[in-house]
Parts: sequence; structure tokens; C-alpha cells
Amino acid sequence: LNAIQSWAIVSIDNLRHVVEKRRDARERFSKLAHLTLLNPFEVWKIKYSDGGFRLAFIGIFAGSKNHILLILKIDVNNNVLWNFMQCELKKLNKHRLGELLYKK
Repeated sequence: LNAIQSWAIVSIDNLRHVVEKRRDARERFSKLAHLTLLNPFEVWKIKYSDGGFRLAFIGIFAGSKNHILLILKIDVNNNVLWNFMQCELKKLNKHRLGELLYKK
């Protein structure tokens, strides 16, 4: 997991998309997204047919109905696109695909 974290750096300048959808008010979950990157419950690597891949970081938070799915998409040139969403625990199952890289 440390190898993943060493290059998965997110700049504050790249966070605008988190607050643009006011209806979702996703900034409420930004702390959970940060905790998910630092201490994920699971990390999955899902390959694309073009050789690129995405990493699905799953954050499970006991006693909460809000859990986090954070996606890092890395293309063949190592360009990174990322996003996150909060969801219910059972909805996370459909994102458990590919190769399990890490499990708590």
C-alpha cells in the first residue's frame, strides 16, 4: 500500500470538482475521502483494455451509513484522474472487481 500512496498525491488545486455539484455537497465527505486514501479498507486494481487501469479505494466507517469509494484512474502515460462518492455499504460490492491489492 505504501507504494500506491507514494505516487497518489492529490493537490488542493484539483479539488474544485468536489464542490461544484452543490446539490451533492460532497465536501462534507472530503475528510472521509482523505482517510480512505490514508487507511483504506480495500484497494482494487481494475485494468482497462488499453493497458491503463484504475484503483478503487474503499473506505468503511463503523457506525456510519456513509462509506467512501474513491477512484484513481491511471492511463498508460501515468496521467491521473480521480473522483470519490459516498455510498451505502451494499452498493460498494459492485466496485470490488479486478485484483485485490490490499485488504485490512
